[in-house]
Amino acid sequence: MHVSKPRFLSLRWRLMGPLLGVWAMGLVLLVGILYASILERFRTLVDQRADVMVAAVYSAAETAREPADLRRFISTLGASRDVRLVTLLAGSPLRVVAASDHGLHGQPAEALDPSIAARLGEVLLSRQGWRSLDVAERRLDVLEPLLLVGSDGENGRLEDGVLQLRLDAGSLWQAAQDTVVQLSLWLGAVLSAVAGLFYLMVSRYVLRPAGAIRGVLARRRETGGDLPVPVMRRDELGELAEALNELLLTLRTRNRQLAAQSFGYALDGPADYGLSAPDLAIDWLPASPYAVFLHATSRANKMWPDASWIALGEHLRTCGVRIVLPWGNQAERDTAERLARALPNALLAPGMTLLHAAVMLSRATIVVGVDTGLAHLAVALQRPTVGIYITTRPELTGLHGGESAVNLGGGDEHVLDRLGATAQHHLVRIDETPQDRLGRGLGGTLFPDQLEDGEGCIGAEAVQ
Repeated sequence: MHVSKPRFLSLRWRLMGPLLGVWAMGLVLLVGILYASILERFRTLVDQRADVMVAAVYSAAETAREPADLRRFISTLGASRDVRLVTLLAGSPLRVVAASDHGLHGQPAEALDPSIAARLGEVLLSRQGWRSLDVAERRLDVLEPLLLVGSDGENGRLEDGVLQLRLDAGSLWQAAQDTVVQLSLWLGAVLSAVAGLFYLMVSRYVLRPAGAIRGVLARRRETGGDLPVPVMRRDELGELAEALNELLLTLRTRNRQLAAQSFGYALDGPADYGLSAPDLAIDWLPASPYAVFLHATSRANKMWPDASWIALGEHLRTCGVRIVLPWGNQAERDTAERLARALPNALLAPGMTLLHAAVMLSRATIVVGVDTGLAHLAVALQRPTVGIYITTRPELTGLHGGESAVNLGGGDEHVLDRLGATAQHHLVRIDETPQDRLGRGLGGTLFPDQLEDGEGCIGAEAVQ
């Protein structure tokens, strides 16, 4: 049963997602606090303004010698920008004795807003003030009991009265909003700065080292190069990088280590297999430099496409290099024949024994093969060898022979599309004539750290 891999999600987004969520929740909470703070600030400002106005009326009521004095003060007070209406009511039944709206003078209480008229009697009897703030209308209604100069003008005679004050609180709302918004902007900036600082710290100490580790592992998988995992800091990620380096070293040398432990000797330098091919006369081998294409392998999903082999062979032909195509069974021979028909510089090898195959490989200028045992034999014979891994992993079954062995690919079927373009970057660069350089074997093979695009026999357009 095929089990699909879970979708990859980078560590950056795994950390950024919750961070952005917390930041967004913080902003939502800030907006809620902002609105509540505006309301609270608005109520405070409105109450303060109402207290000032009521105190002014109390003072005027105490100092007025005649009702006319109080009416003039009320008229002046009504001209204030945030005052919609001021009325003084007294008598039984209650009537308007002074008002900022002169049309109300002398009118009964019922002429006022019904919601206010219904409250006048309660305030007069209880001698306690009443206030109502309409946030939607930005309006404050105030009723306060007070003593007024007798309406008949008799000095010293006081009578119970009620002050009605209606304030326009729009400007106070704006003032409250401006104050709270400015404070909230500062708080939002601080919150964003803290979130940004946290992200920078996470990026520097977590994401960047993790990205470097992943990048090196990806390059190792694609190129087969022996690249160390960077140890950027002495922390948990640094210990992980060191552990990965140790693990990769163990995987790369595990068979050698097992042999060394079994036979009691120490590992020293690159693997030396101690093999050499016999000096047999094989008359069909080319006298000129040649490359062996090991195109056959045990499974179809490990094979390289014919088009890639042909493109590589065509480019080697421009270097004066012939291609030898060995085979082991009929299916492999059919593949070799197809490639030979497409490559003028190719030679279809006859059937041969393993001994003759070793001789063929030992005299090759370079060997290119998929995941097959003959590629390992070529490395053991100290020939420059490139292993192409389509669905298998070179760190587990790759070529090990020091600088003479290069692994490409690594267990990812999607690498098939781009592997051809990668392969040519790891093959031959010729600065001298093909015969001078290729005849010297390893000296004519340059690997990734030595290759410069556009120079030599194999260029960037070699294999697509």
